[in-house]
Amino acid sequence: MYLYDIKVALSHPDGVHSVTGSHKGEVSVWSIATGEPVSCFKHDTRDLLQTLTVSPDGLFVISGYFDGTIAISAIKTGKLIQEYKQNNGSVYACKLK
Repeated sequence: MYLYDIKVALSHPDGVHSVTGSHKGEVSVWSIATGEPVSCFKHDTRDLLQTLTVSPDGLFVISGYFDGTIAISAIKTGKLIQEYKQNNGSVYACKLK
């Protein structure tokens, strides 16, 4: 479990988990029933997480960072699936349709 300040928190589409992201870049999935972490991960090169969202099917987390990076990760394993770097500033919001 990561103990850094939480930057963003949201509910998981399954209704039994929540997802948090810390300013230091850690993403954690929590059991709402127990309050215990189910999984936690951080990509080594990422820091200063600004925002995150969970895919509607609950399989992926999309995170945006101060350096302009957007990362797509598998929510259960934390494996980085894809990473994009935009060049015009920080990412402060991300949304899936």
